[in-house]
Amino acid sequence: MADYDLSMMYAGGLYADFAAARATCKRIADVEDGAKTLNITCENGSHFTCSIAGRKPLPQYGRSVEKGVASSPPDVECATCAVEGTGYGVVYIDGSIPHPKLGLIHDEIKITIEASKITKIEGGKQAEIFAEVMESFGDENVYCVGEIGIGLNPMCELNGRMLEDEGCGGTVHFGCGDNVGFGGTVSCPIHIDLIFKNPTLTVDDTVVLEAGIVKV
Repeated sequence: MADYDLSMMYAGGLYADFAAARATCKRIADVEDGAKTLNITCENGSHFTCSIAGRKPLPQYGRSVEKGVASSPPDVECATCAVEGTGYGVVYIDGSIPHPKLGLIHDEIKITIEASKITKIEGGKQAEIFAEVMESFGDENVYCVGEIGIGLNPMCELNGRMLEDEGCGGTVHFGCGDNVGFGGTVSCPIHIDLIFKNPTLTVDDTVVLEAGIVKV
């Protein structure tokens, strides 16, 4: 229940049909399993491509109904991990960065990604704050873009809280920093999610999302 707020108990993502969301999540995991490439575009000009070859998808269903299974409701997402050094593109973060100094994004943050690392952060005041936050860790690994998560809870709304925002339907998030838990090889003290809205996401030749709408 990381970064929970009491208001999340009364409305929003916790009131979703988790069984239906699980079925959607599993379909996407089946598409990603064994796939080689992932591409993202958005109407605002975002474009990103990477290899996911050899990386197993990590579906997170938001329920623990079997022994030994962990979950973090209201988050429902299907995550995968970019192979280190293969991610390239420019993405406009327009949703949320769940960090005490940021939260909901009101002024798009433009990030440039080369060889799976954020090499440039541009925009207004929130971009400056984000750049300062990243620099404050003093570790180049925080700039690594590893996790690529698809939010799949239709009842979630962006509010600046991690577990609600990363599961928000119609969004994708990049997890920067540590990606060991997602099958990657980058280890560092932090993992920060960068959430953007209405992406079109293709895995190999299969359109998984079109302008944020699930197509599988």
